Amino acid sequence: MHLLAKSFEIPVWYGHELLKKMLTAKMVGVDRELIVEIYAALERNDDLTDTWLEAKHTVFKKIFGPRP
Repeated sequence: MHLLAKSFEIPVWYGHELLKKMLTAKMVGVDRELIVEIYAALERNDDLTDTWLEAKHTVFKKIFGPRP
């Protein structure tokens, strides 16, 4: 999908980037609690990728704090 998007010069967003945009735009239902729940679910299901893990302490630093 990334290659296809690149062919058409369409920017690709990771899920955490979209989530941050939605949080910043104050979309209904997207709040601090939802972000924490999503990360908890990703961790429980062993689906936390390196990009999501990096975003946890950079993109969502106000929620999770700096990397320990």
